[in-house]
Amino acid sequence: MDALQELLQRSRQTDAVVFDVGNVLIRYDPPHIARTLLPENHRQALAEAMFTPGEWYWGRFDEGLVPDEEAAERIACRAGLPGCGGEVLHALYHFHEDRVPLPLAQALPAFRKTGKKLVALTNYNEKAFGLLRDRFDFFRCFDGVVVSGKEKLWKPMPAFYRLALERYGLTPGRTLMIDDREENTAAAAALGMQTWLYPVPDAD
Repeated sequence: MDALQELLQRSRQTDAVVFDVGNVLIRYDPPHIARTLLPENHRQALAEAMFTPGEWYWGRFDEGLVPDEEAAERIACRAGLPGCGGEVLHALYHFHEDRVPLPLAQALPAFRKTGKKLVALTNYNEKAFGLLRDRFDFFRCFDGVVVSGKEKLWKPMPAFYRLALERYGLTPGRTLMIDDREENTAAAAALGMQTWLYPVPDAD
């Protein structure tokens, strides 16, 4: 049984499915972002500052706690390249443009036909997500989308999941959460949600 058929089968006993976005509906690929969107002379230093966990890494954009420009400049300073925040912002706002939907995104219309409520719950910068949503028609399949950068909450914070459940009237035990990160599915399971750890397809 392939991953999609397994997922469809597991969702039969649910009323709603909650989807992650990065590496579930579209690919999030830091090496590709660095290779295609960062200038060669700054690539290694900026990529290390953006994608290596630390005080000012890429995830700060998803939190939405400081303006994008400030977060980008702090990343540039972390890389030893003050004044290069614009290069970081360029990567943030454009990395989705050459992406294609992953198989699960292409299957959203099939889920829609089952009558289940579909919600996306994503750690994503608010402005970057707006650009992404405009790029991909499959977001029209959703009853709602909850974005960390807008809400100032993020996975795996329990409050972020509760917000989605309450906003869209979802019953945890009748809701399936799909995510590619184990800590995120574990947090959903702790709230009583059904979960499925999505096996990310090989990189393109």
